[in-house]
Amino acid sequence: MTNLCGFRCVLFIALALGAAAQAFAMTMEEALAELPAKDSAHGAELFERIASGDEALIVALCDSVRLWEEGANPKVPMALHGLATHVTHPEHGANRAKVARVIEGALNRTEGPELKRFFMNLLRVCGDASSLAAVAPYVCDTTLFEDAVYTVEAIGGDGALLLLENVACEDMPAAVRTAVDTALMRMRDTVMRDTDKTGLDAMILAAAAAPPAQGDSVRVAVLCREALGNNQLSDQARATALRALANTDASNILPDLIAAAGDASPLVWGQALQLAGTLPGEDASRAWVKQLPKLPAPVRPQVIFMLGHRDDNTARAAVREALAADALDLRLAAYETIGRHGGKRALTALGRAMGKAESATEVEAIKNAMLQFPEPDVSRIASKGAGRGGKLQRIAYLEIISGRCAKQQLRSVRQCLKDKEPQVRRAAFAALAAVGEQKDLETLFEHLLAEEDNAAMNAARGAIVDIADRYDARAATLKKIEGFFGDASLDIRTRLLKTLDAFGDANALDAVKQITEDALFGDLTDTRAAALETLGAWRDARACDILSDFFERLEDEETRMATLRQLLIAVPRTISDGAKQKARWARVEPLCRTDAEKQAVAEALEKIK
Repeated sequence: MTNLCGFRCVLFIALALGAAAQAFAMTMEEALAELPAKDSAHGAELFERIASGDEALIVALCDSVRLWEEGANPKVPMALHGLATHVTHPEHGANRAKVARVIEGALNRTEGPELKRFFMNLLRVCGDASSLAAVAPYVCDTTLFEDAVYTVEAIGGDGALLLLENVACEDMPAAVRTAVDTALMRMRDTVMRDTDKTGLDAMILAAAAAPPAQGDSVRVAVLCREALGNNQLSDQARATALRALANTDASNILPDLIAAAGDASPLVWGQALQLAGTLPGEDASRAWVKQLPKLPAPVRPQVIFMLGHRDDNTARAAVREALAADALDLRLAAYETIGRHGGKRALTALGRAMGKAESATEVEAIKNAMLQFPEPDVSRIASKGAGRGGKLQRIAYLEIISGRCAKQQLRSVRQCLKDKEPQVRRAAFAALAAVGEQKDLETLFEHLLAEEDNAAMNAARGAIVDIADRYDARAATLKKIEGFFGDASLDIRTRLLKTLDAFGDANALDAVKQITEDALFGDLTDTRAAALETLGAWRDARACDILSDFFERLEDEETRMATLRQLLIAVPRTISDGAKQKARWARVEPLCRTDAEKQAVAEALEKIK
């Protein structure tokens, strides 16, 4: 498998020289304190303890990865790369599947393309056949398809080949098809030895596998160029001839690659661009930039993508210029690659592009590109943009601030809470959940009680919970919610009940229980329905106990049936085991007084499998 070149220096610490020590419980802090390892033996012993220990430690490491945030601990990705490499060694492979499964979970759990790329890179090292299912959904992702295809290819095997052969993305972009076809060509080992199948001269087939002898190179180069011009050959055969030519006459291949880039077959021009990325020197980049306007439209974005992977000034300038291209696909290709080189000029150019973007697709692409840049530059631009520009831009900038937990931009987030667009307010509440301070709880309650948009209201609730948790203020916040109830309208009480539901813990349930008690037997009679519905939707089986108690104590037939209806919802929601559900209904059945109540319980019992 291919290791991440950017972390090669880290991976050496995982090489094992001796037998691993017996694993014992270890915290994440203890594990990170031992990095970097003193030597390879220490590294092997450390990673074996992590791999064979509690899975929760590996999960915690995955959840702690922060690639660009200020203050992020660089030892976290170091530990995960070392661990991934360690379990690939035969003598330490007993826990490889365990580590791979945890990384797969992190891949699907995490948000943001840069983190998903990080976990896919880990799977290229330690992934196995079972990892293909986790990576497969990203093959058709317009942002992550290249990383996903590379990962599938790196994992390899019949399952990987079958997956790529059956890729069927809806409206598959040419870039995805090219990436898949190119990977398939390599995986099928198209350097076939059977001339009857390819129609290629045996010397070409041999040269595609390894450079020919010096005395044969002129003859092989001629044969390759003849094959490239032979339209009777299959696309796969001509792509193989191009690869053989690269092995034979690399110093003179640039014109051939540019010509092949104009071929109608994605397999041929895809192979040409792949080879072009490996050519040294800025002259090669200049030649591609000059030829770009003359190439077919589907190829141009891929040329930009290829140039984005080259490390010279001409290539970087071409990518920056593509940000302002008239064609959307060129701009999207530039957004995808510009973050690989970084720099303030590139980030400034992205900011200008964001201001001109009109579609949600383009705004999302620019946001993802910006998230590849380090702090504090990107959140500073986001802070300036969050208060101006179109709705889509303001939301994207708030999402950047949230994604980076850029607490230094809190003022900009607060200013967006009063935005006239509900979608922007929703994004501002979500950002405040990430960067807000304890004093922001007051403001959030004000917005919660006045907000008209349901989605924004839910985001405000989430922010209240997150900030209360971050500042260990749950108890005080729950007390504040209860204090609102006395003189509040039904609408306000309903909003507050839903906020208690968002907290979802035992103390919040106690508060809901008391409110429901007052609604059923006290002064808050207009809150009965909302309070009972809150209990019915609760995610803890203890809510069933509370509802059962109320059902037993109530006298009014209509209120009893309303309570029973919520119990009918709560039992299957909170109790998955059929036998336990039956036991619950066995305790409720004797409490029924009317035929309707008995019938409802009987029907619930019939539904249990």
